[in-house]
Amino acid sequence: MYGLGKEGPLTSVEDLERAWWDRFGDIAERQWSLNEELNLVVRREHLAEVVQFLRRPGGRLLDVGCGSGWLGLLVASTQMELTGVDFSLEQVSRARQAAFGKGSARFILGTIDQVEDGPYDSALLHGVLHHLPEFQIEPFLDRLAKLMAPGGRIYLYEPIARAQGFSGGALAGGLMSSLVWGPFWIMREVGLRLVTGPAGFRRAVRQGWDGFSPIERPLAAERVLSLMRARLESVSDLTYWHAFSLAFAMGCTELRAPLSYLARLQAMLLYRIDRILLRSRLRRHIYGVWTFASLTAIKRG
Repeated sequence: MYGLGKEGPLTSVEDLERAWWDRFGDIAERQWSLNEELNLVVRREHLAEVVQFLRRPGGRLLDVGCGSGWLGLLVASTQMELTGVDFSLEQVSRARQAAFGKGSARFILGTIDQVEDGPYDSALLHGVLHHLPEFQIEPFLDRLAKLMAPGGRIYLYEPIARAQGFSGGALAGGLMSSLVWGPFWIMREVGLRLVTGPAGFRRAVRQGWDGFSPIERPLAAERVLSLMRARLESVSDLTYWHAFSLAFAMGCTELRAPLSYLARLQAMLLYRIDRILLRSRLRRHIYGVWTFASLTAIKRG
């Protein structure tokens, strides 16, 4: 999933991260990429922005932490040369299968250090930095900047940490989160665990699957912006996209009919709630879920 290696043995937490992805990568990627119906409900505008910003016909696209390759292939289509890199053998194998017969695409097993054939015109980081150990983030971004062509475009999408501490806004945000998220969470968990959850999902839960890899955590908005602005130009402000709707939709990828139809309607409602709340002051106080935001950047000429 993530990108930067280093000489010598990996630290124990990195070994745990790699082992987690080799063990649970299939279900994690299936939930992250959703399905066609749920993507249309909660990601249509987001994916349209990704494609519009990164697609440069005749250019080269780098997808770091590519997973199964679903989004890189969508951006590249047949108009760009795609290079994806991921440290999980399971994920790279799935990406290679998905890319068969779909234009110029290759997928590398490894880290961003194994990508040596820049420059690239576009780069996609879709939920990557929050899987990196803290000490690797800056070297990772330095390496990425070196791989980009002058004027190269980067699209980043990550979970952003909420505000800490007690305040009236935090109290209101916590109450709002409970009222909005509680009923949907109950429906999802009951549907998955007692009614329609497939055998593979139930087995993963018994083996320790809880939806979170060992390293991942939301990132501080100020740090993300600072690191990007130190290396790139035309760095946009963060655009907040998802909170309740994405968390709900990821769980509902495993639901089967008839609950899957109801889930799509509920995800649609939650997405509309997201678009309202994430543009308000309560955004920083949403509890129980992670808020995902994007930014765009261009390499200095």
